[in-house]
Amino acid sequence: MIEAIFRSDLIKLSQGSDAKILSIGLGGGTVNGFLHHVFPKMNITVVEVSRQMVNMARKWFGLIEDDHHRVVTADGVAFLAKEAALGAVYDAILLDACLSEQSEGVICPFKTFLNDDVLENIARLL
Repeated sequence: MIEAIFRSDLIKLSQGSDAKILSIGLGGGTVNGFLHHVFPKMNITVVEVSRQMVNMARKWFGLIEDDHHRVVTADGVAFLAKEAALGAVYDAILLDACLSEQSEGVICPFKTFLNDDVLENIARLL
C-alpha cells in the first residue's frame, strides 16, 4: 500500500515530503506510523470508526499524534462525504478499512466503500 503511492508518482519520495494523506482505517497504526516516522512533514489524517481500536493502537502499538499526524474517530464513508462537500483535497488516500475475516469473497475494503457515491467522493478528494 505504501509503495503504491510512491510508485504512482502521486507523492515525491523525499524525506521532506509535505504531502497531505488521508487514511481510512487505523488497525494498529503501523502504516500511518511508518509514514509519520519516515516522512515527518507529511500531513496525515487517519479515520477510524472504532474508539477501542484507537485506544489499542495508542496503548499497544505506540500511536503518536501531533500537528502532522492525527486520528479522527468517525465513520469513514461519512467522513469522505463531508470532506468532499467541503472541497478538501488530498495527495493520496489509503483505503485500509477491512474485515478481520473473509465475507462474500472480499476482505478489504468493506463493501460500502465500493458504492458509486463513495468512490465519487474519493475521486473528488484527489
